[in-house]
Amino acid sequence: MNRRDTVFALLALGAGPHVANAQHALPPAKPITDLKSVAGQWDAVVSSTTSPSGQFLWTIREDGSYEITPPGLSGTARVSDGKLLFRGAMTGRGGSLTLHEGGGQRLLRGGSDAGVYTFELRPSAPVAASAPAAGMRRIGILALAGGGRVTQAAGQAFRQGLRELGWVEGQNLVIEYRSAEGKLDRLPELATELIRLKVELIFTACGPQVPAIMKASSAMPIVSVCPDFIGAGMVKSLAHPGGNITGIAMLGRELIAKRLEILKTGVPKASRVALLWYAAYDRTLFAQEMEGAARALGLKLLPFFEVSGPDDFEAAFAAMVKAHADVVVVPADPFSLAHRQRIIELAARNRLPAMFDLREYVDAGGLISYGPQLSEMTARGAALIDKILKGAKPGDLPVEQPTKFELVINLKTAKALRITVPQSVLLRADEVIE
Repeated sequence: MNRRDTVFALLALGAGPHVANAQHALPPAKPITDLKSVAGQWDAVVSSTTSPSGQFLWTIREDGSYEITPPGLSGTARVSDGKLLFRGAMTGRGGSLTLHEGGGQRLLRGGSDAGVYTFELRPSAPVAASAPAAGMRRIGILALAGGGRVTQAAGQAFRQGLRELGWVEGQNLVIEYRSAEGKLDRLPELATELIRLKVELIFTACGPQVPAIMKASSAMPIVSVCPDFIGAGMVKSLAHPGGNITGIAMLGRELIAKRLEILKTGVPKASRVALLWYAAYDRTLFAQEMEGAARALGLKLLPFFEVSGPDDFEAAFAAMVKAHADVVVVPADPFSLAHRQRIIELAARNRLPAMFDLREYVDAGGLISYGPQLSEMTARGAALIDKILKGAKPGDLPVEQPTKFELVINLKTAKALRITVPQSVLLRADEVIE
């Protein structure tokens, strides 16, 4: 594993600084009072149980941003209870660092939230211009749940889109990332924290995040990725959103009939359809569209199988089996995306072919997906953010719609489920995973 791969693995797994140093006795811990006291450049040694140690330059700034080079990954940092808490911008995962001083030594040690990597940071050089640069802008990202590698990939497309428009994190832009890690009750607190940090706008998915933001500040500009803006009550018109919200529509309801048609053609013997639904979202309009599409295709739609937390998945799949479901449809939302591996494992264990909205599920072992590209949507979100930072009002910016849709089929999964996908469906696929 090279140095770049090690850092990507570090951030994807939620790593943080902490490494044992056998050559020096550890100085006593000292509370960190503010970011200024630890701002500067630190030589970091990264270790894990699965890869060789790597050395990197870790730059911590007074404005609450940090950067790891190579390859130039970044995130946010803050001081709490005498420790430095950090979080990667791509994954929303991080850890904490403790300052140790004494005997001529000064170092930061800590651990990742995931406990996979350990670090030790020793001073390299102070950052001469550690205060926010002139013209520095600040935006927020509020996530319901982290998505691991998917969040990383989407984050790369998002930041690349910003860079192409002249917004470079750490140079003229600070990104404050907050994730509720699937805990709905944390959203109001995190939304309020972003408002307190004086972000100029917040990028988020639709769902309970949006009401939390609007309760914290009814005037905060919001750029959202949402399956159904009108159905969610966020805007009255895609062409003229009004208010303070705009974004990218995933066309969740509009593609229901197409997804069911593909699923029925791909699994011809299926007649009873289950739907896995995250209870935090209103299902009224989606259910109406789903019922109409299923009826038109001669399929029987079973009652929705709702989940409120990670512990509910197993019971939901057991209920599907009890109801004699032949297939299951899993709409995309941040919660199911974050727990896609668990969903895919349960679908395989219960021998239930599954249709997904995004290819990321199929890459992880799901059967079929049809929908827009997540990376395209986040990149287009960057373009909307650019316009708002340059003075445009969200309500004057039309909600955009995806232009690229892809059908992806995992033949490995089909074989494991003992399903023969018709050749006519395979020929329609944009990608077949074998």
